[in-house]
Formats: sequence, C-alpha cells, structure tokens
Amino acid sequence: MAPMTCCPKARISLANPLLIEDVLVRYPRLKVYLQHSGTMHYREALSLMRVYPHVYSDLGVMLWPYTRLQEHAAEFLRLAKAGGVLDRVMFGTDPNQRPELAIGPSIEYLNSLPFLTDEEKRKLLYDNVARFFELDSGN
Repeated sequence: MAPMTCCPKARISLANPLLIEDVLVRYPRLKVYLQHSGTMHYREALSLMRVYPHVYSDLGVMLWPYTRLQEHAAEFLRLAKAGGVLDRVMFGTDPNQRPELAIGPSIEYLNSLPFLTDEEKRKLLYDNVARFFELDSGN
C-alpha cells in the first residue's frame, strides 16, 4: 500500500532485486545484501543469490506477524536451504517503523519454523551477519 500511503513514488517493479544485476556483474567483489529478501520478489532474490556468491539477504519485515509476509519468509527460507544459499541469509529488523513487531515476534517466528535446525537458526541470527560484516568473534 506504499504508493497510496507513505510513498507516492514507490513502485512494485522498482523493488525487483534483478534490477541490480548489472552492478553485481560490474563489481564482482562488492558484497551486497538485499533488504527484506526481496519481499514479494523473493524468488528473484534467490536467483541472484544462486548466481552471485557476493549477494546476501536479510529477512527484515518478512518475519513480522502478518500472515502473507510470514508465508513469503517460510517459502524463501525453504528455497534458500534447498538451493544451498541459507548461509547468506541474515536476520534483520526494521525497528524504526514498528519496534513492537521487529525483534521479539520475528525471532519467535523464526524459531518456530520446524524445517530449520538449531544450527541454521544460529547462522541466520548471528553467524551469517558476523561473516557479512566481518565481525571479529573475539577468539
């Protein structure tokens, strides 16, 4: 509903992750993460991740307690796991808009997904993020 509410210039077509493919080809060492895993364009996000190893994505609002978003998130995560790119998916939030939805309920939903192992959940919540941002583990 963004074009009719907050963002009159927003367009669904401009949210398609495939629009950055030329940048990915031109800068093959540039690490990129796609916010919200492309939301409704999550299949396109997965396509980019399968082809370009320097593309990551975060889950962001996809984990919020809205049925359609969570359905997209679950399908995205199943496909990411099957496609071998789950190691480049990161937990994300969007706390500036709705802080009461962003963290607690998102983690609860992620933890409720039975097809993810505890190790995979840890990777989504921390390890993949630490690798992307090159955080020192302190070891």
